[in-house]
Amino acid sequence: MELFRHELYKVFTRKMVWIGLIFATVLVLFSSFATSSQLTQMYGNMNGFYKNFYSGNEGPITDQLRQKASEWIKTDGKALNLKIATGQATVQDKQTLAFYSQIAQPDTLTSNRADKISGLKSDEQKANDGYDQKKANLNIAMLNGIQTSSLYFTLPLGNDIEFPIGLGFVVMGILILLGVSPIFTDEYSTNMDLLILSSKRGRRSVVTSKILSTVVYCMAVSLFVLLLNFLIQVASLGIHGLNAPIQLNSVFTDSPYAITYGNYLIIQFGLSTLACVFFGLLVLFVSSVSVNVLLPFFICGALFASTAFINSLGSAVPTALAEFSNLSYTELMRVDELFKSFKTYNLFGQPVLYLNLTIGLYIIITALAICLTYIIFKRREAK
Repeated sequence: MELFRHELYKVFTRKMVWIGLIFATVLVLFSSFATSSQLTQMYGNMNGFYKNFYSGNEGPITDQLRQKASEWIKTDGKALNLKIATGQATVQDKQTLAFYSQIAQPDTLTSNRADKISGLKSDEQKANDGYDQKKANLNIAMLNGIQTSSLYFTLPLGNDIEFPIGLGFVVMGILILLGVSPIFTDEYSTNMDLLILSSKRGRRSVVTSKILSTVVYCMAVSLFVLLLNFLIQVASLGIHGLNAPIQLNSVFTDSPYAITYGNYLIIQFGLSTLACVFFGLLVLFVSSVSVNVLLPFFICGALFASTAFINSLGSAVPTALAEFSNLSYTELMRVDELFKSFKTYNLFGQPVLYLNLTIGLYIIITALAICLTYIIFKRREAK
């Protein structure tokens, strides 16, 4: 325990870590306030928006509300759209349009999902391959569990969900690289590894303490960045719509998962944190085989950044590279791609969900990285 505390102290007292944390804090604060300000500038105070339109209307959409929305769109909708297009609309106008336009969304999603289930049943009957039948049945079962027939105020939570997709995962990745890259290389560059290995504690205790300190640091980085953004958004915009199905967010319209905004936020925090730990332990492994302090930073940084580069190429990316991008640390850290659509992989004739395969794959990779770290440091043990 004493050795673990010492390793943790060394990680958190590095100057580059504190510089990175300060820079990350400023960046997150600026980004979070900018996005929330943009939303309030367009729609005004979120709590006022909720009180004026959604309070008392959230939940199952009544026929009376559908009729009212339909009549409003026919009589006032076109004129209001024109005012918005010409920049003459008030905040109240924008709130009104957003509210009445959203009323039709749950019914549209329900209708589209029913059509999709019907098509999948037809495909399942025509399929000759057992895997295709299992895949269709799994998709149908997941879609049947979704309920999108209610109205919710989800506008504020959109910023929380989208943050890790953009800036969030970049900030977390850089902080992990800054904190974990020097863990072993610092020892090697000062020959402290020889002193440590000749001590009573030996290699296993040293490696274990470094692994544990890496895990704690990566968890702290993830939770700090995500919670900071979340608290700013809640303070600026309020918190509404936690019980809304995730399909009401435009990013997840085609998602087959029957989860709410609240469920997704918890899952997002958990998976992003898990991905940070996985990535941190990979960086630790590279640090254990590197003599130069900069090598782990640039090697793992290049691996981390390669996904963004591949994604920027769009449809021009070869299939193998596209799959590499799909099964990358960054996609697990961003979380959204795992839930956007129904995607499976054929594993011994069984359809395995993209989400499950990605988590399972990185559990195996991380376990191998930990084992190799022990083995490599063992070989350096003083005789």
